[in-house]
Amino acid sequence: MILTATITALTATSLTIGYDLVNDHKTTIYVADMLYAVAPDGGHRPDPTLAYAVAQVDGSLILSKELVPIPPGIKAERPEMPYFVAMQPGERRSGTIVLAQPIAPFHPYRAFTTAAAPQPVTTVTVRFGYLEADTFRKGEIVVEPRPSGLFVADYGNALAHQKIATVTLRPPAGVTALAVTGHR
Repeated sequence: MILTATITALTATSLTIGYDLVNDHKTTIYVADMLYAVAPDGGHRPDPTLAYAVAQVDGSLILSKELVPIPPGIKAERPEMPYFVAMQPGERRSGTIVLAQPIAPFHPYRAFTTAAAPQPVTTVTVRFGYLEADTFRKGEIVVEPRPSGLFVADYGNALAHQKIATVTLRPPAGVTALAVTGHR
């Protein structure tokens, strides 16, 4: 999969990254392109502009839409699963990631301690997880369609098949994040 990304808007209160995905494979791919926000009532609402975000003290920021492995020592009653979209060979898909500034850590399994003050961001790495349909074994359930047109994955099978597309950007001055200094 080909991933390109650019910073399309930067204000004192938000960062917007536009991205394009192209399926350059000869098979259908399933891309983790939709995370969900948890509503106050505990319900899930798909949010196409949401991405996992973790900033490091060195100024690097990782933004991702992918199936995140459960870290050792973490007991997850139910793994957090992004929604996947199907892309046919040659298909192009565009979207945006929008984050409030300063960018706060957002991760499905970890709580972080952060620096007391926002830090400048020197690099932004954008990551997307994807699955190639021709790698699925006969009878193996890796993704299943939902009425919405999105797909849900079987955590273990999808994690075993997941590949990552990555691009790194150099942001202009003015992008800030609460850098992670440890785990809680």
